[in-house]
Amino acid sequence: MQFKGFVGNADVKEQLSSLVDSGRMPHALLIEGPSGSGRRTLARIAAQAAVCSHPDRTARPCGTCSHCIKAQAGTHPDISFFGGSERARSFSIKTVRELREEGYRRPNEAECRVFVLVNAQAMGTEAQDALLRIIEEPPRHLRFILTCQSRFQLLETIRSRTFALAVKGVTEAEAMPFLRQKFPSAAEQELQTLVRLYGGCLGQIEQALTDGKWKDGLQLAPAIAEALLASGEMALLKETSALPKDAVLIAGVLRELRFLFRDALAVKCGRQERLAPSPETADKLAAALTAQHLVSLIDTVAALETMQRYNINHSLFVTEMCARLRTAIGR
Repeated sequence: MQFKGFVGNADVKEQLSSLVDSGRMPHALLIEGPSGSGRRTLARIAAQAAVCSHPDRTARPCGTCSHCIKAQAGTHPDISFFGGSERARSFSIKTVRELREEGYRRPNEAECRVFVLVNAQAMGTEAQDALLRIIEEPPRHLRFILTCQSRFQLLETIRSRTFALAVKGVTEAEAMPFLRQKFPSAAEQELQTLVRLYGGCLGQIEQALTDGKWKDGLQLAPAIAEALLASGEMALLKETSALPKDAVLIAGVLRELRFLFRDALAVKCGRQERLAPSPETADKLAAALTAQHLVSLIDTVAALETMQRYNINHSLFVTEMCARLRTAIGR
């Protein structure tokens, strides 16, 4: 199988290739991963491979047959996309009922039809139950490809009827050639910083280079870290109140905080390497806090990152963030 445009994730490529190359592509494929990790890109490639007519399965999607050309143009009559928004319950039961009715129609041109369900986690319980009716006993000609942030956001009955692939952010070595080619005018250090800040999620990095919001994250993280050193809680409340209602940027700020606390712990242990571009903040943290406090802060940020991924209320999250960070240093 070919993966043009999909960077990294060698283990995922190997798993999917073994299925496609052997003609055993499952009737329902589930692709999970963080925003910007390439799950939709992989879904498009898998859908194209499913309709590709190249006689050598290892060459699919070939990119040259009539099916591939139409798939790449977004005009193939046997590939349909549903959903799209990450907002909770935005994938309605009405849409599921429509795709369920549509799914029993025979393919127009290819050997099969492919339904790509984008952001399947946005389906409520009722919508997922409606989807289950066709996923558990699908027509022979129908393939499903679901994308979501985490498989555990879906009902167990849905998960058990899919083959799951977990995509993740790529390494710096994998990301840099792609980014240099796409953004030739961007500074090398800037690109390296973005790969670290966004955990190698290329979609997030591309968006950050377009809107420039990533610089806010670099400024907010050290400000929040230093506010922890104030005697009262007002300084921390003031800095965290500046967090925008932007899940991607908040995730970047949390990641940068984790790097800052790791840098401070490294300083405490007499090591010189740095992950974050704010060495002066790391030095202040190392001087003011104990190693145990810094370890506790690293663990706390990891827990906050998990919490933040589940789309909780923004104000509640900021309040919880302040409380947990202060508790981590015994305040």
